[in-house]
Amino acid sequence: MNTVSGNSASSKPGTPSASTVPTQPLYQAYPTYTTTPHTVVYIPPVPQRRRSFCGWLLRAFMVFLAFFIVLKSISYLVRGSIDIGPLPIEPSQWSYDIPTEVNYDGCISGDKWKPWNKGTFSGFPYSSTTSFDVPLADGLYLLERGQLSGGRATYTTSSGQPSGTAKVQITGWYHRRDLFGLVKACSVQRSNWNKENGVGIFTPRWSRWYYHWRREDKVNFDIVVTLPEGASKASPRLIKSFVTDIPNTSQELQDLSSLLFDSITIKGSNSAIKVAALRAHEGTLITSNGHISGKFDTDSNLSLKTSNGGIDIDVALSANKTDSTIKLNAVTSNAKMRAGVSLLSSKHEGGNFEVTTKTSNGRSSVSIPDAPVDSKLLLTSTTSNAHADVSLHPTYEGKFVVTTSRSSKIEVIVDDKVKDPSGQQRKRSRVGLSRRGSHSGEVFWGDKSEKTKDGVVKLATSNGEAILSL
Repeated sequence: MNTVSGNSASSKPGTPSASTVPTQPLYQAYPTYTTTPHTVVYIPPVPQRRRSFCGWLLRAFMVFLAFFIVLKSISYLVRGSIDIGPLPIEPSQWSYDIPTEVNYDGCISGDKWKPWNKGTFSGFPYSSTTSFDVPLADGLYLLERGQLSGGRATYTTSSGQPSGTAKVQITGWYHRRDLFGLVKACSVQRSNWNKENGVGIFTPRWSRWYYHWRREDKVNFDIVVTLPEGASKASPRLIKSFVTDIPNTSQELQDLSSLLFDSITIKGSNSAIKVAALRAHEGTLITSNGHISGKFDTDSNLSLKTSNGGIDIDVALSANKTDSTIKLNAVTSNAKMRAGVSLLSSKHEGGNFEVTTKTSNGRSSVSIPDAPVDSKLLLTSTTSNAHADVSLHPTYEGKFVVTTSRSSKIEVIVDDKVKDPSGQQRKRSRVGLSRRGSHSGEVFWGDKSEKTKDGVVKLATSNGEAILSL
């Protein structure tokens, strides 16, 4: 039997005895705060990175552009919203622009022209006219210069016109009599080797940029050139040279097929050139922002050039000389091209021909409806972003290349039923290689080894189908 001494206290289970409890103070003191010494480091400011030259240049350009826009806005405000009055007629404010290669005399000022009461021109209350008889021995020259120049010109023939001269009649339509008095029509002669005689029409060019013409300042000219008529188309009258340089003026050549021009140059701008019938050894027609259309016949070279206007022509290229190459060059942009080109030969065979047509962003269509046997043709026809096609006469022999974008259609059409144009019952052969975006080949009659002349035809476009018909 276990016994417990009387001075010992009984304890409950889990309660530590007094002898086992550690002794701790009721409150503990916080650690003493001490100041930690530190070092202040001075960091100098980093200098701003220098602006690059390109950045400076860009900012300078933006400032200049803003200044230019503001200046133009003020200009339009002054010219359009504020009435600065009519164009001044004081001599110190204007001058005439006469080319240095032109000699002139016998000028007639507008206030000396005769009143014109025949016909009307829409919107103009007054009209006056004057005329010149120009000798044709050295050719004919027509010139126009000045800020007010513009209108229309017509070239025609008459059986009543004396054979050695051309009549140039100029009618002016206007609002202001004082301003029309500054117009001058003069006899002129070019100082080139041809020394063509003709007529120059000069209007002032104002020296201040803010001078502009209003409706009542406008002048419009109607020019009619009458040439002596030839005996017939079979026996045409020869004109040595005809040159025009008349900006902002539409030009119409009526049926001049009874004449044969040794050389003709029709030059304008911002207007169309329309031809009913023209025959020339050398022909050049140039304009801009206007179309060129008509019928032409040449046995040497014909060049047609415009921009932002279509070309719609029928041309006869005649090979009357054995070794010479007869050329056609027709160029425009942003417009349609259509050319029908007949290749002719005085011997009904042979001949060398070169045809070039070029446009962009417009459909191109070139056809060769006639060509002599054994002739040689070099043809290049190009456009872009549009359909292009070339149709050749069965007499064509030579190579061909057709190209367009890889995703566009190419087609080469061959008429296997066509008969030998020479009448020799020869067989027609064609070889070709087709790839994506191009097709090349060759076509010929009879034995290839017997060929002495090979033509070349190139047809090209982009983003449009290309079709060649043989």
